[in-house]
Amino acid sequence: VPVFKVVANGDFTIMDSVSANEEITENNVTDTTSSYHDGILTYYVLQTRNNITNKFQHVATAAGLITSRDDSNADAIVTVDGGKFQLHGGMFANTTGVRDVYVNNGSFTMLGGYLTGINNSRLKGRGGAVSVMNASTATISGGVIAGNRSFYGGGIHITSSEPVQIGGTAVISGNTADYHGGGINTIVKNHLSITDSATICFNRAHQAETASEDN
Repeated sequence: VPVFKVVANGDFTIMDSVSANEEITENNVTDTTSSYHDGILTYYVLQTRNNITNKFQHVATAAGLITSRDDSNADAIVTVDGGKFQLHGGMFANTTGVRDVYVNNGSFTMLGGYLTGINNSRLKGRGGAVSVMNASTATISGGVIAGNRSFYGGGIHITSSEPVQIGGTAVISGNTADYHGGGINTIVKNHLSITDSATICFNRAHQAETASEDN
């Protein structure tokens, strides 16, 4: 059972009137594993300044946090079943559930916010933060997907026959897959579009197959 469910013809938007506090420091550590704990997400990105590329540590403290009860085992924070969902801000952390966002024959747009805190590998889950299934569309042009773990697609799992676009200022970092697709796992490659403006780094997969994008 999800925390929120958007059904056919429904239109759901989440916005955060107060931005998360994010501290950024240059940090060339060897371990770039993202982590989440009690509303604080730590993740790493590669950034180029003055023609020099270095690792930077980001520590984001949620201003608005949506999570599930410890005993809920929620399927998702938001399930989109035929409707539309836009995420502009806030932090999702379904630490005891299966994923943050599940899109089934619907539409998901991510312009900001943080999707984190998932570990569904014990369930052989598909998609840590986001699952885009069936005839769904997704546009991820902002926000951060980090610190998630799944069996397939630590950050995002895609089986949709419709376009999925990732670009803008989106960050997908420090996610882990026990099988394949550390950052993104897609079954239908031709429908996934990634622009070079997106930041995809430090994701890990223990195995890789032709059908996966191990980013």
